[in-house]
This record gives sequence, C-alpha cells and structure tokens, in this order.
Amino acid sequence: MDELKFMNAAGMCKTLDDVERFRAAPVTEINLGSVTALPRAGNSGTTFWIDDASGASLNALGLPNAGLAWYRARMQGIAERVHASGKRLRVSVAGFSVDDYRDLVAGLGAFDIDCLEINLSCPNVWDGVDQKPVFALDPELTETICRIAGEIAPARIALAVKLAPSDPLLLKRLAGIVAANRRISEVVAVNTLPNAFAYEGGRQAMGGNGLAGLGGRPLKPVALGHVVQLRALLPPRVSVVGVGGVFDGRDAIDYVAAGAAGVQVGTACYAYGAGVFQDIAAGFLDAAA
Repeated sequence: MDELKFMNAAGMCKTLDDVERFRAAPVTEINLGSVTALPRAGNSGTTFWIDDASGASLNALGLPNAGLAWYRARMQGIAERVHASGKRLRVSVAGFSVDDYRDLVAGLGAFDIDCLEINLSCPNVWDGVDQKPVFALDPELTETICRIAGEIAPARIALAVKLAPSDPLLLKRLAGIVAANRRISEVVAVNTLPNAFAYEGGRQAMGGNGLAGLGGRPLKPVALGHVVQLRALLPPRVSVVGVGGVFDGRDAIDYVAAGAAGVQVGTACYAYGAGVFQDIAAGFLDAAA
C-alpha cells in the first residue's frame, strides 16, 4: 500500500480505544472524527444498518463525538502515538455554521496533525423535523469555509475537503472553487447519498423517520463517477480520495484506475471492525502484483 493513501472514513474513529485499534491496522493514515465544536450524543435508535447480502448500508449516526475541547486536551498525545506507529494523523471536522469551521480549524491548528479534512457533506443531522443543510451543495458556503480554513490553518497542515454526491454542473463549480484555493490539496469523494430508506422484516430498518445516508456497495458506482469527473476537472496538484463501497482489494484497485490517489473505508469498517483493513490491503497487493 506504499503508493496508495489508505484509511478509515470519517466517523469510524472517535475514541482513544479506536485510535489504538487503527494503530494496529495496515492503514497509512488514521482519520479521527468528525469533530464538532460542541459535544454531540448523535441520533437515537438504530443508526446503522447493513444488508450483508448486497453490501448496502444506511447510517444516520448524527456526528456523535466528544467535542472540540475534549479532543484538544488529548490531541498532542494522539498525534504522538499515531506518528510512533509510522502513520499520518488526519482529523475530520464538521461544523453547523461558518463560525464553527473557523473555531475548529483554529482550535486544532496548534497540534501535530498532518491533514484536516473539512467535512462539508454529512447529510444525517436533524433538528426535530428539520434536516440540517449539506454545505457542500452550496457553492458560496463551500468557497467561504474553504477560504477561511486556508487562511487559518498552518501551512504544515494539509487541507482536504469532503464533498457530497452532486450533479455534474454543481460538481464542476465546486471543482473550480477547490482549484482556485491553493491551500486545498485533496478532495474526498463522496459522502453518503442522503435520505435513503429500507425495510427489514416488514419494518423500517432505521430509527427516527427511517431516513439515512446510503453507503456500501450501491454507493461505489456513484463515488467512482465522482472520482473520474473530479480527476478530469482538478489540477494535478489536487489529489482525489475515493470512498464508497470498498470491501476488498479489487474495490481499491477500481478507485486507483478511476484516478484516486487513496481510498477510505466506511461501511465495511463499521460493520466488521478494523480487521477488514488487513484483508483489503492483502487483496490490493495481490491484485496489483
């Protein structure tokens, strides 16, 4: 995996115990978070579902995490342990306002983080009956948040932006925003597809209103399509990392063929644990040999 960035997707690593599990996994980077400004318990009820037969998943975790202050108190120790394992430390941040992103980037910039992943695309956050907006679908907000992150983050910290599934015209506009921002060096494509729904045994599979982000194998063709488009739209200095439906080494090979410089693993990691990285890495090396 020396030439491929290989990591967990945001949301899979939240605690100190999680960090230890990923330190033992054959990943090149550990992706911590997403971190929000204030602590969040996340959504209630069933928040993750997978159909093992098809590899389809739904998740509506709701960004559970201990909040910025908790991570700041522990970040330097986390960074030292991650680097001692020969891995890079990436931290995903997710805000609910422009000011949130400003505070998150400023609050984490003092630590030995290798990359800040600006998550603009989580679709699974609700305030009662109202769904929070997906910032990555708003070009003006995307440009503002990326500009502020670039102004605040120290030059030694790479900046990545995680996008949502979108239509070709919007994707072209977003790629133009990224290309114009010299501090953004990576795009992560894509987050889950919003507001999917499934039944299991005649009952809705998820808690709440049953709506959740679609991930797993059905998302892979969508994510691959975004990787192909982004690779064609972005300058060479901006790398693309693919995420969606990576279950084995063949999936990782497909992303590389589409133009990705790395892959993230979400559904398989959440469903089956950090041990999946060993199998995916071995399968990738065998397929690439």
